[in-house]
Amino acid sequence: MVGQAEDGTHDAAGRDHDPDGPAPIRYEPHRSGGDANQSAGLHDAPGGVFPRQTGPARRDLLVATAQFVAVAAVVVVLVALSEKDRELFERLLGLVLVVGLGVTTTSVLRGPDRNWGLGLAGAVGALAGVGLMISPNRWLEGITLLAGGGLAVAGMLTAVRSRLSVTHRRDELAQSGLLLVAGGALVVLPETMLRLVLVVLAGLVIAHIVVATGARLGLTTLEEDHGQGALLRWLAVRGASAKRRQSVYDHTFFEGGEATARTGRYVLMMFLASVISAVGVLTDSTAVVVGAMLIAPLIGPMMGMGLSLAMGWPTRLSRSALHVASGVGIALGTAWVSAAILAVNVDVVANTQVASRASPTITDLLVAVAAGAAGAFALSRSDVSSALPGVAVAIALVPPLSVVGVAAQAGEWAEARGALLLFLTNMIAIVFVGGTTFVVTGIAPLRRVAESQHRVRTWGGALAILGVIVVGGLILNGEQVARDSLAVGQARAEVTDWLGADSEFAIVSVEVDQRDVTVNLVGPGDPPPAAQLAQRLAAGLDRPVRLDLQWVPRNRAIVSSD
Repeated sequence: MVGQAEDGTHDAAGRDHDPDGPAPIRYEPHRSGGDANQSAGLHDAPGGVFPRQTGPARRDLLVATAQFVAVAAVVVVLVALSEKDRELFERLLGLVLVVGLGVTTTSVLRGPDRNWGLGLAGAVGALAGVGLMISPNRWLEGITLLAGGGLAVAGMLTAVRSRLSVTHRRDELAQSGLLLVAGGALVVLPETMLRLVLVVLAGLVIAHIVVATGARLGLTTLEEDHGQGALLRWLAVRGASAKRRQSVYDHTFFEGGEATARTGRYVLMMFLASVISAVGVLTDSTAVVVGAMLIAPLIGPMMGMGLSLAMGWPTRLSRSALHVASGVGIALGTAWVSAAILAVNVDVVANTQVASRASPTITDLLVAVAAGAAGAFALSRSDVSSALPGVAVAIALVPPLSVVGVAAQAGEWAEARGALLLFLTNMIAIVFVGGTTFVVTGIAPLRRVAESQHRVRTWGGALAILGVIVVGGLILNGEQVARDSLAVGQARAEVTDWLGADSEFAIVSVEVDQRDVTVNLVGPGDPPPAAQLAQRLAAGLDRPVRLDLQWVPRNRAIVSSD
């Protein structure tokens, strides 16, 4: 039988050919035993690690539901308490660390392939949980600072070792940078990073429970138990058909005899989408901007980057990155030139297309993650490929670049930086989450991912460092937006009290920018003395202020013709 390669090529001997590697490899679904499901790579271990059942066991189903609900409830309670009751949150977090890491450590050390490093890390984490339960106010900050400092020290040691190493020097430098950035993020943003890590870990735990429960109920199959855990064992037997994988590769990469023609069409569509998007931003037209989202082809090469990272294809990764870079350059240049030629004065505060993209927060990251996963899933499955236009609208790649060009041309650099941060958020989510989704759907077999990562590890490390920086920027920007919103609300309340309940003046707007406060009013006559308002604002905002009070007289005339 002729074998099929990851990229769709094969030879008569059934060996797979990697276009980026010298040595052919062979891909076969794992086989163990002799049942009929083995030809599809689906099997149960002999005797049954999780024996297949004739029907869902009611008790197993109840246990699985209880596990899922319990984990979800713990996550919701922890996230809610992180803002309401800090001490109780830290005590519960300590309990979760003790139970979760204690069980994990025990299972790791009792498994056939003992990982003593992971077991030691789990034991230390469980001890930290005990400390949190005993003295939460003292331990949490110390634990986060210790973890951040430990990661930073590990990064420096890795950098020193890379200087002395003859091989894998670039890999170790990438790892060093990632450790240093992650450690710095823990030190600078301990509380927010802790919540983010909790959410990610909770997602992994829930996924593990779902997979293990599905195996117990006979709804899915797992690889033989070698100590990897149910989630990895489930991924090991995932595999899309060779035809479907080839279809995804053809759709994602610009290769073959039509590579030049497809590149030309890509450049043309990027230019047209950039023109439409730039005009939509300049005229503040949502409908026009949505049209640009639908025709922009930028998501394709980004998905190619994610798939290349997963499969370990450096050449394809470089080509996809080059296509992304050219698309970004086209969008930025087109927006800049369009703003200069049309000479439209853009009010970055009143223009909704600019304002909605100038201050991204962690919420935008969640949207980007979901959209990136949906896009990769739609590419992986022919029956849901029609969802790609909707994904393109949700991820919004070209409009942020248009905002960057328009804002930069107008000299509004703060808005340009915010829109660039939003674009980087979307791009990183597509690359990383898209690559992970390709592994889950079987487009990128787990065996190939494990074997080939040394070939793209430097790329992955660089993107991971950029991802940590972007997440940190989103968190800081979100905190700044929250502070500004709180300051504006406090300032508006002070203005209302200053005017009095019987005042005929109406508040048009209140703006706060550091110590500068701008208040616009409309009403008859003159408002109360501005010095009183300045004193109120300084006390309410707890800082010196410089007040800019503006009011527009409101005159009224009622005339009868009788």
